[in-house]
Amino acid sequence: MKTLLAFLLILLTGQDLAAQSRATTTPSSADRVTVLVHPGIELFTVVQLLADKYPPPNQSVYAKEAQAYFAPFANHPAVQYARQLKGVYPDLPELGYCLDNFPAVRIHYPAQTDWYSLNGQDSIQTYMRLCKQFFDDSHFWAFYQLHQADYAAWAQPVRDQLASDNLIGKLDSLYRFRTKAAQWTICLDPLNSWGAHAIMPKTLNPRYANWVVYNVGFLNRESTAASVPTFSMGSKSTVTVWHEGSIWGGPVKTDSEKSYLPLPMTEKLNPGGLSATRKKYTPAFKAECVRQVAAGARQTDVARAQGISPALLGRWQREALEKAVPSSAERDEIKQLRAELRRVEMERDILKKVVTIFAQP
Repeated sequence: MKTLLAFLLILLTGQDLAAQSRATTTPSSADRVTVLVHPGIELFTVVQLLADKYPPPNQSVYAKEAQAYFAPFANHPAVQYARQLKGVYPDLPELGYCLDNFPAVRIHYPAQTDWYSLNGQDSIQTYMRLCKQFFDDSHFWAFYQLHQADYAAWAQPVRDQLASDNLIGKLDSLYRFRTKAAQWTICLDPLNSWGAHAIMPKTLNPRYANWVVYNVGFLNRESTAASVPTFSMGSKSTVTVWHEGSIWGGPVKTDSEKSYLPLPMTEKLNPGGLSATRKKYTPAFKAECVRQVAAGARQTDVARAQGISPALLGRWQREALEKAVPSSAERDEIKQLRAELRRVEMERDILKKVVTIFAQP
């Protein structure tokens, strides 16, 4: 009898320890979601706004205070440098995730990013250093600390909505993680008037390798200078995170990995009945959207009219720009053709002179 009781005690103790181990290794949804105003994102957004390279924010008390505080730095070297960058889009502030250890800021230079392809690696890294200098010269951290109470007040309703709608659970179901669950982050972007998008911080800074970030702006176009920014999450966030790509898992390489990465949208309907079909766009549609922006239309207006996100349209613009830049072989061919053209033009001019000489009496 004693042996049996001892066996049962050991069994129950083992189950309890296993349960504690699972609780320790698998944080709850509430513990794995952070809602914040990221200082790096805010820093890069302010610099772009001062450079007139970012859509104007919707009116709010915060936007008015930010504009007044940072106006004296409108000609800071970081702002001047931003003005001359060619490949600047509304989602460039995602480079803010290359900065960490606030307020003693450190810069991590990513090995590769699309922004290098658009502007050159040296240009982007120089811009990052200048933005850090802007952080110091403008006393950015003082402004950021001054608004901590505001940031916390904006975050609480978003946390409540996340818990009420179980959005983190739905995203966990969409991304079936292999070892440890992701740290989901909702980045509130009060100076962003153009939309929301997912950020892949693991490609920018290894410190955030386990983070999946959803960036959402203050999108009330009817706001006034007395308005307080509010942020709304919804079921669309699940689709948006998918739409931006397989953020956590990356491309599927082997059959064994397929069981850990997200299922194709055409094969899965995530909990809550959310549609899981990814919409496809024709090359002609993409080209027309890009053409409209190139012709002078605002990116946000074209995106809204076509029913797409500004971030997606920005990606199509970057892809079009990359295709428009000639390759090394094409540049060599263009150089040869220009040389040939100059030779033909010179021969033509000589012939004209010869004809003129022989035509004289």
